[in-house]
Amino acid sequence: MTQSIPAHIDRRPQGFFSSDLVRPVTDAWRAADRRRFTEVDAGALAADHSVGVLAVFRHRFVRARQRGDVLKVIGSGPLRITRAPHGAAAVTAAQRRGSLRFVGAAGVRGTLHLRDDSVTLRPGR
Repeated sequence: MTQSIPAHIDRRPQGFFSSDLVRPVTDAWRAADRRRFTEVDAGALAADHSVGVLAVFRHRFVRARQRGDVLKVIGSGPLRITRAPHGAAAVTAAQRRGSLRFVGAAGVRGTLHLRDDSVTLRPGR
């Protein structure tokens, strides 16, 4: 990778995962430095739109390794990213240990922790 991609939320993404898995893709967060690229697609499970999805794709350039994780939030409806690290200064740290907040169409709210691809749901709506 010759240049970085500042961390940002894309409100009109193409989606990194197959539309057979994630559809619709509501928005996405992405960032890249010279060593790694990370994208998180937010949306719904194509087969059941009541299930929200956060699909995390990672590519490590030096080792040419890729990994994808699909995290499901049952009963949330399509998810949308509401808050995430942004800018050039956040690129490297955010990919390793950033937190992205999201909300589902049914009012479910939570946080995706990129350090271990875990989700914490917040009480209340």
